[in-house]
Amino acid sequence: MDETFFTKGIILNRHTFKESDSKVAVFCLDKGKLDLVARGTKKPSSKLAGHIEPMCLSRIMVIKGKNFNYIGAAVNQEAFGRIREDLNKYILAGRILGLMDKHVQIGLPDDNLFALLYGFLHNLDNTGIDMDPTLWEVAFKLKFLRLLGLMPDSFASIDDWNSLTLDEKSFKVFKSVLASDFSSLNTLKIDKKDIKNINSFFNYQTN
Repeated sequence: MDETFFTKGIILNRHTFKESDSKVAVFCLDKGKLDLVARGTKKPSSKLAGHIEPMCLSRIMVIKGKNFNYIGAAVNQEAFGRIREDLNKYILAGRILGLMDKHVQIGLPDDNLFALLYGFLHNLDNTGIDMDPTLWEVAFKLKFLRLLGLMPDSFASIDDWNSLTLDEKSFKVFKSVLASDFSSLNTLKIDKKDIKNINSFFNYQTN
């Protein structure tokens, strides 16, 4: 009998594999990122497909195979439906999932990264429609880079990070966003131009 295990993860990406199957990237709480094959998901009769849509938090049964590991079953536990209903939120969430898929290595569990991604999606799902997508993207990127070790955990001035070449105003915005939880982002009083400048500055780190 094939070896199986159960895990819980957020679907980062799904694309066609062969004629009727899918390749699925999942970021799991206890396993890290996994690349899995889901059989028959391109068929209209597939019962599995709806449970492994990108952004779903799903409980998954994984079957270990010779060449690939397969999804034997999946149950969607949280779909973040309000994100899917809002185009701005949906596009933003897609960029964040793509960022995770690109930069997170396979098979390296990280509780903090999982909590960051889940916290982002959960709070984005529950925030109002007046949210600033660029502010939320900047907040995620800054926290993500810090967890990857690409910036110090804390610093008092620009000089504490030699590669950071921001002016004093942008640096204050930078610190304010980095220190804020996702649940409090909408309360920040920040010029949108400053947020766009910081986002442009950090794009080279994450693209």
